[in-house]
Amino acid sequence: MARFYFHKHQDGKQIEDHKGRSFPDEQAACRHAFRAVAAIIGRIGRSDEQAGTYVGIEVHDGERTRCIVRAFIVVEHPRN
Repeated sequence: MARFYFHKHQDGKQIEDHKGRSFPDEQAACRHAFRAVAAIIGRIGRSDEQAGTYVGIEVHDGERTRCIVRAFIVVEHPRN
């Protein structure tokens, strides 16, 4: 099992993952990051914050970036 680190980026802030988690391969680690970004979007959706929000998780293996899962949420209101 390989260790992967999940560095979180949200609205200009970065949180480094120094602990990491073990996964059988890169694909499994990237799937985990995808699900984590979806969970963050869900939490944002339940809050009162309706501004544009950037969320990203960089999957790193200790030597290089393996994938980045990112989303930008924009709430638009039509003009009447």
